[in-house]
Amino acid sequence: MKTAAQIAATGLAMLMKTPDPEKGGEDHEREEEDERRLGFLLALIAVAVVVVLGLWLLWKMWENEKLQECIITGRRDCAPVAIPASP
Repeated sequence: MKTAAQIAATGLAMLMKTPDPEKGGEDHEREEEDERRLGFLLALIAVAVVVVLGLWLLWKMWENEKLQECIITGRRDCAPVAIPASP
């Protein structure tokens, strides 16, 4: 599996390479399509990571709000306390 640096270097080399007139336009179009797909895939992965982190942050904030509300009401059993068993 390629690393991100290798993928970036390959993409940069592909962008700097001039199309060969003897190859024809099909190969160049296919390369552009592959580059576009890679870009869309990386964007999709980035969006997915942001969404997952956002949901995790909302969950943690909700848990914290529940704990604060419990403490403010004066309850004593807001957070579970683990008591080790005596031997």
